[in-house]
Amino acid sequence: MKRSPLSPPDEFSISPLFTALPKLGDATALYKFKNSLFARLEGVTEQREAAAQDRSLLKRINAEEAMLKVVLSWLK
Repeated sequence: MKRSPLSPPDEFSISPLFTALPKLGDATALYKFKNSLFARLEGVTEQREAAAQDRSLLKRINAEEAMLKVVLSWLK
């Protein structure tokens, strides 16, 4: 089926990562990414130890680590 040239672009072409996010607080859609989130948490923890001298980088890493811990606690 052809799309009208006047129709808005589909959601995936604008922001592909947003299509993976849960709708209206439903975190069950993130369950399939659980292993990747655990792996990212381990990587962030290692980066935090290596970036102890750079305050701005350490602040970003701490924020990402906190976010990952919250999401993983939702998925338990």
